[in-house]
Amino acid sequence: MLRSLALFLPVLMPSWRFFAMVAPSPRVEFTLLREPHAAPDVWQEFRPRPAKVPMRAMLGRMICNAHWNETLFITSCAERYLGEGTQKCFDHILAYLISDLQGKEPAKAHNAQHVQVRFIVVTRDEDRIVREEVYRSPVYPLETVSSAK
Repeated sequence: MLRSLALFLPVLMPSWRFFAMVAPSPRVEFTLLREPHAAPDVWQEFRPRPAKVPMRAMLGRMICNAHWNETLFITSCAERYLGEGTQKCFDHILAYLISDLQGKEPAKAHNAQHVQVRFIVVTRDEDRIVREEVYRSPVYPLETVSSAK
């Protein structure tokens, strides 16, 4: 009984030392390219947050929100990649990105054959917001990336 209570106690009173470090969370952005050596035109946020969520949808998301769980996983992969440099984390991000883009309008409209990914960290410096690029990937072909999901 005492052992069970010892395991349950951290749930009731969590420690702030739970996190190894607290840092800004990177945002994942991508650009679509026709040629592998083309200069990026427009960077788009991968899975941006909606500006508004209706109350009914919000209540439904409290029960099941697989898409948001995937988005949190992608963000944690970006954090791990920046911290540890683990290629498998970046492969997961790329697999989700390619999966989301395949057959969708952005890739078709740009006649895109390649994709490039970058991580942006947004911080506040006194009264202004600073967006800093902390990582930019090589260019990857859209059709040859295997799914790592």
